[in-house]
Amino acid sequence: MRNSRLEFYLDEFEALKPGADKTEQWMNLRQSGIGGSDVGAVLGLSKYKTPLQLFNEKCWGAEEFSSLPAELGSFLEPFLRKKVTESGDLEILDRGCGMIFHKEHNFLFANPDDIGRDEYGWCIVEYKTTALHNAKHWKDGQLPQVYWAQVQLYMQVMASHFGYDEFNHAKVVVLFGNRNIETRLVSRDDYWFENTALPALERFWKTVQKKDPEAFWVEYAEGLDGSAELTKAVNQAFVPDEKSDEVVELNAGAEAFLATYSLAKENYDVAKERFEAIKNKIKVVLKEVQKAETSRYRVTWPVISGRPRLDQTALKADHPEIYTKYTKQGSQYRGALTIKEK
Repeated sequence: MRNSRLEFYLDEFEALKPGADKTEQWMNLRQSGIGGSDVGAVLGLSKYKTPLQLFNEKCWGAEEFSSLPAELGSFLEPFLRKKVTESGDLEILDRGCGMIFHKEHNFLFANPDDIGRDEYGWCIVEYKTTALHNAKHWKDGQLPQVYWAQVQLYMQVMASHFGYDEFNHAKVVVLFGNRNIETRLVSRDDYWFENTALPALERFWKTVQKKDPEAFWVEYAEGLDGSAELTKAVNQAFVPDEKSDEVVELNAGAEAFLATYSLAKENYDVAKERFEAIKNKIKVVLKEVQKAETSRYRVTWPVISGRPRLDQTALKADHPEIYTKYTKQGSQYRGALTIKEK
C-alpha cells in the first residue's frame, strides 16, 4: 500500500530510514534513547534483561549478540507480512517505518516492524514468533506484558507526531511454532503511559545520563551490592583517561568501608581455604570417577579436553608482520582493587 501524505511525514520525522537495522548508525541511535524493546527491561517485565544490564548497554554500548530465535524471527517477518496482506484484514505500508523519536520526550523512540491501516485507522504492526509451549502466555486474546509495553511506547511516539486521534491501536501478529498465525489487537493506554511508564522511563534515563552506577541504585533500585552486573558497571564507570601516581586522602566514611573490607576479606580467606580443603577431600574420594551420587547429592568432576591455543610468542618471533597486522590495542580498564594496612 502507498500513501504519499503519510510517507511525506515519515520522511520528515524519521531519524533513520527503513532498512538500516543493525548498522553502526542504528546502534548509536539506539544507545541515545529508550526504545520499545527496552521498556520491558526498565519496568522489570523482561525475563531476558535486567534494568542494570540495560543501564550498562546505554552507558557503554551493547556487545554484538545474536540468537537463533531472534534471527529466525527477522527471517520470518516478510513471510508474516505477506500472510497478513493476503488476509485482507490489514493494509501494510510498502515503505516500512524507520526510527522515530518522541516529539516531546526526545529520549524515547519507536522502530516498529510495520505501519498498517485497518477499519480503525493507522496502526502499529509488530511480528512475533514463539514456540508452541509458549502459547499459554497468549491465551484468551492476551499477549506477554513485555510486548504489550513495547507497542504502547510505539503508539505514543507515533501519536506525538501524527496526533492522538491516530495510532490509537496496534496489531501484534504472532506465529506459533510454524503451526498457526494469530493477531492480537492492543488499544493505546494513555493513562498507563503517563502515570506508570513515563515516570519510570524518565527516572531511568536520568541515571544513564549521569553514567554513575551508584546514582542508578540510589534513584532506581535499592543499594550497591556485589552482583557481577553492578561490578561490571562500576568498573566501566570510573576509568581515568590516563594513569596517575597521585595519592588522595580519603574521608572517615571511606575509612569505615576499608575496615569493613579488611574484616570481610579475612573471614573470606578463612572460608575459602576451608572450602578448597573440603573440595580436595572430595576429589581424593572420587579419584578417577567423573560422576557419582549419594541419596542426597549428585557430584560431577568431568574431564575437559584441552582447547587449541595460539602461541603468540612464537607467532611474533617467526611472523612479526602478521602478528602486528592482527593485533588490536585493548581498551583501558581498571585493575584489581588492593587494600593493605599501613
